Amino acid sequence: MSRTNSMGLWTQSESYLAASIVLQKHSRNEVSDPNYYLPAHALELALKAFLRGNGATLKCLRGIGHDLEICLGRAECFGLDSFCQMSNEDMAAIRLLNSYYKVKEFEYIVTGSKRYPPITTLQEIVSRLLQKIEKFCNANRKLCRD
Repeated sequence: MSRTNSMGLWTQSESYLAASIVLQKHSRNEVSDPNYYLPAHALELALKAFLRGNGATLKCLRGIGHDLEICLGRAECFGLDSFCQMSNEDMAAIRLLNSYYKVKEFEYIVTGSKRYPPITTLQEIVSRLLQKIEKFCNANRKLCRD
């Protein structure tokens, strides 16, 4: 049985969100790769926590990769909307963030003009999602097929 469960992924997501908040408070430059990587990774982990709680295998989660839109779409197929609905503004922020995150532009230097959603918007999305799925992830932490 796998040791990677929904609550473990949820806890890891919460840690990345906390790191994002601390970095944002102490950063001289809000527009930096780490400032955007942390909430993006927290969002990925939160969505994958929800999927894992619904029985998704680790192979399935790895297959999603780092594409936040695919991950969100799969989570919505499993009923994420009944826990936490994403507004049009949330979706626009996630799409914008995903265009850089899924190709790892926050981890490797890529020059050129970029447009980012506000850090606080991303943090609020992740915080709200974590709050709404915490009980579900805890209750379903033993649901692992691999």
